[in-house]
Amino acid sequence: MSFSPTASIVIPAYNAQSTLRACLESVCALEFPQTQFEIFVVDNNSHDNTRSVIQAFAPRIQYLYEKKRGPAAARNCGIAHAQNEIVAFTDADCVVEREWLAQLVAPLRDENVGIVGGAIRAVSVENAVEKFGEQINDQEKAICLYAPPHVASANWASPRAVLNQVGRFDANLRGGEDTDLAWRMLQLGKRIAYQATARVYHRNESTMRGLFRQGFQHGYNSIFVNRKHEKFLQTFGHRRFARVSYIRLLTSLRAYLATGSTDALCDVSFNGGKKLGKLVGSLRAGYLEL
Repeated sequence: MSFSPTASIVIPAYNAQSTLRACLESVCALEFPQTQFEIFVVDNNSHDNTRSVIQAFAPRIQYLYEKKRGPAAARNCGIAHAQNEIVAFTDADCVVEREWLAQLVAPLRDENVGIVGGAIRAVSVENAVEKFGEQINDQEKAICLYAPPHVASANWASPRAVLNQVGRFDANLRGGEDTDLAWRMLQLGKRIAYQATARVYHRNESTMRGLFRQGFQHGYNSIFVNRKHEKFLQTFGHRRFARVSYIRLLTSLRAYLATGSTDALCDVSFNGGKKLGKLVGSLRAGYLEL
């Protein structure tokens, strides 16, 4: 049986003028029947020239505006306007391969699959920090090894009907909204599939300060997502104090002090930021998880 679905691509954009043009050029060049996919870019109340960049690609790319800040609200705006069977997501700081969409939607032939996540690679790997970002964005590990699995919305496709059934993204979350939706999808009884041949290229952090900040955001946002899914996580043996993570952090710190390893320093920067983020998030949420 042939499988030739229609698709809607949704790209949230906030102050994205420096990266957005390359992203949009790549999605316009997709090897996919042009009449079978539409493209929405959601301006999430930007204060730079994001709108002008988007409008330069009209009418092929449709401009949407979402005042409520946060990627969840922006993606929900795109879902609400989508007309096609499949909704695919990438980010304004990503570039997609020409075969990306065709490869990404293929596993959705199976009606039990609720999300397909593709590979996320670095646009460039010019230093150790950008290389370390490959580990952070390892979609194969997130889907195939982690329990429960999760998916980064920088490379994601789902049936539009299933997104509406599960309740779309939680706009009350300012981060981790993709993990939250993936876990809700699992609890709905849907599977998550990994598609290695659906590749996007992401602009990774390039400085230790940026890596620390990214780790902080991951840790902070995880508190609110994990609190929401506490009972679900318990079925996977999740514990609110992860002793092994502190052992790993201490090991990396010792390795850096002993050898000056930049790889070890990257691990300390990211995971140290993550631990601090968890602490601050725990105090804010009234839900202790360290």
